[in-house]
Amino acid sequence: MKKNSPFYLVRCKLTGFLFIVVTFFNIAGYSQDTTMKYIPHMWVKRELSDEMEHAFSPKHDTLSSHINKQETDSIFYDVRAFRQMLAYFNSLPGIAKFEVMIASFSSESSTSVPSNYGSLLTLIFVPTDLDFKVLGYFTLPPGATAFDVGSCKLLPKVAKEWIANYKKQIKFLVNELDTTDRSNYPGGVIQTGQISDTRSISYPFSNLLEIDTEINYQATFPPPSHRIITTGIKAFFSAYSFQADGLANRLLVQFELTKDVNNKVYHLEDTYDFKHRHPYPKFTLYDNGQLCPPASGCPNP
Repeated sequence: MKKNSPFYLVRCKLTGFLFIVVTFFNIAGYSQDTTMKYIPHMWVKRELSDEMEHAFSPKHDTLSSHINKQETDSIFYDVRAFRQMLAYFNSLPGIAKFEVMIASFSSESSTSVPSNYGSLLTLIFVPTDLDFKVLGYFTLPPGATAFDVGSCKLLPKVAKEWIANYKKQIKFLVNELDTTDRSNYPGGVIQTGQISDTRSISYPFSNLLEIDTEINYQATFPPPSHRIITTGIKAFFSAYSFQADGLANRLLVQFELTKDVNNKVYHLEDTYDFKHRHPYPKFTLYDNGQLCPPASGCPNP
């Protein structure tokens, strides 16, 4: 089955919106229309978002026990570095998709692993074209306030090593999954030994540009006392606590925007004119991308 099949609904979220991005024009300083008619596609209701973040706790405990340390439950990205990364992606010829690959760092003895982050969960950001051809593997190091292609682009062998680490870890999570649900298998085909928790999530790159517009909108459109300056993007590891077209108990990533010096998460529901805005047509509460599985082409080491 193909990745773009209607069967492959995806899940991820940005509380108040899901995920964050920037356009090349915004980074370059060009003005843009701040009129916002629709809520971004990647938005997920606050209550649902909180519920799914809490549902990650059993997975967190299981993963922690197997790496003999506290597994991470979230990753903070400085908004400047994240926006610069997305501006760079926007300049790549043929970019159409934005894939988030879930991975685990290797041991701290590896020169590619930040100090104190050995074995912990991380994310690899992968821009692709319409045919899912990989245009590069990228990461944002902890604490980075700027995106530098040279230091943030991963060698394919390093990316594959981190993906392999994660694939080994999530074998301990399969007992939580329904073996009869085809959405838990790559390509949606039930095969012995192939059941897997989530390995990647793919978004249309245009969804990220909507989030960039939202960030700009919150900083410029409301009256001065209601404006919000976004400081970062926080990725929360989460899980479905309900049946969503299959996918019960499946791991996912939710991206939330932060503000203020303490990088406090803010929700779209609490912003200036939320009650007067509407979702895009055919919007669903948790259909924001494609989980793999069930999509085919899950990342493999």
